[in-house]
Amino acid sequence: MMTLRCKPLLLLPLMLLCNACAADEAILPNPGFEQLDTDGRPEGWQVDEGLQVLSGDDAYAGERAVRVRYRSGLRQDLQTQPGEMYLLRGYTRRPPGEAPLSGRVLVRWLDDTGSKVSGNTDFRHTAGSTWTQFSHLIAIPEGCTRIQLVVDGPY
Repeated sequence: MMTLRCKPLLLLPLMLLCNACAADEAILPNPGFEQLDTDGRPEGWQVDEGLQVLSGDDAYAGERAVRVRYRSGLRQDLQTQPGEMYLLRGYTRRPPGEAPLSGRVLVRWLDDTGSKVSGNTDFRHTAGSTWTQFSHLIAIPEGCTRIQLVVDGPY
């Protein structure tokens, strides 16, 4: 007999990536997961199986949030220029009644061919019972022309 244990889920309503010089201008397409494709998945994001799109009271702002699981989240690639600075900002919350847990935003630093130019940068965020904002200033390293943001959890 095999027993399966489900990991708790992490709620993420909003991910913003802004050029640090113009911090109010979001450059990440569909940062609030508001636009959905014909399959009901956040448009512009690569989505793993098991991701849930939530709406209504589960959203921090707007109409939607996503619920991610360990090794089941979403990704988005963005063109960058070496030396640029970006502000990465978002919100996390755990599902009601669950123990505190952490979500993750992973940044992969890539070149034009998709090869890594530097090790990954891993940001973990505690998800409590209320929405909590996180923010990180990231500098694009030499040789990096593209980043991949990976959002998953919990840990």
